[in-house]
Amino acid sequence: MTISAELELESIMMVSPRRKLENNLRKLLEDERFFDITLKCSDSLTLRACKNILAVRS
Repeated sequence: MTISAELELESIMMVSPRRKLENNLRKLLEDERFFDITLKCSDSLTLRACKNILAVRS
């Protein structure tokens, strides 16, 4: 029995585990959905952040 098929391969970019981790951590810094703390710096300035990022960078 012979099976044949035509396949279209899209450009697949292999992402190294290190690069993927980098991208995921960047999302924690940039994506407001992950912000779970608000830092009040002054009466007029507040910053939203991710507690986990603050913890590992402290």
